Amino acid sequence: MQKAGYLVYCPKLYIMKPIMLFIFFFLAIATTVDAQKVVYKDDIIYADDVPYAQMKKSGGIMPNFSVLTLDGKEILIVKFDKGEGGSMRYLATFTGSGMQVFMKNEIGFGKKLAKEVVENNLIKNGNLNPEGEKRFLLSNNTPYGESERNYGSQQAPVNINNGGMHKERDRNQAIYLQGQKLLQANMVIGTYQKSIISINGDLYNIYNIYTADGVKIAEAKTRQFNAGSCKLSTINDNKVTSINIDSDIEFEQIKQIATYLSDHFYL
Repeated sequence: MQKAGYLVYCPKLYIMKPIMLFIFFFLAIATTVDAQKVVYKDDIIYADDVPYAQMKKSGGIMPNFSVLTLDGKEILIVKFDKGEGGSMRYLATFTGSGMQVFMKNEIGFGKKLAKEVVENNLIKNGNLNPEGEKRFLLSNNTPYGESERNYGSQQAPVNINNGGMHKERDRNQAIYLQGQKLLQANMVIGTYQKSIISINGDLYNIYNIYTADGVKIAEAKTRQFNAGSCKLSTINDNKVTSINIDSDIEFEQIKQIATYLSDHFYL
């Protein structure tokens, strides 16, 4: 009887073994079929060994990144940002929509960014993929610490695009002046006007900053003939920020103010 029992149940074991192997193999395939090999090398992001996008890096220990299509259209700027309270993160800005989101700074950030560009399918048919942009914003929509929760309306992606046009350009280049015009990458990106007011006997410089097509985007107030804190009011988001100005010379002050506005995509 024991032998007969063995002959009855043993075939089930032989049948189950290949079935279990098949299920295991199927699950393994299912979990890897969508995974892509992403490599970032020599300013190019590769997906499965095929060039997918350009990603240029600038700066030192905490570099900034610029993501471009293969034919050179800049779609995303990611800049290192030291938040309030000493927290450190990156601020990602889409050049077309002006949408922004913070990204957590971590070891190997450049490789992480390259992977997110591919996994969110940020580029499609040689252009920015709107659905990929949404996925990218949502995947990074997480505040990192108390200081970020106090950093404006950062609980969700922020659109600070103003009424004026943002000119596509290399924002890593220095801003310089021609009279009242603000230039970057050999193009006029805005203008400014200066006035002087007296408050309790102290003189202050008031700078009004405009886009290239004349839309006022900000007002800055600095104490005349003094470096130090500058009160910057941005119109579109009704936000007041204190930034540090390290010069008491007019053209240096407005350059630093305009650089802040450009870096944070107001200008």
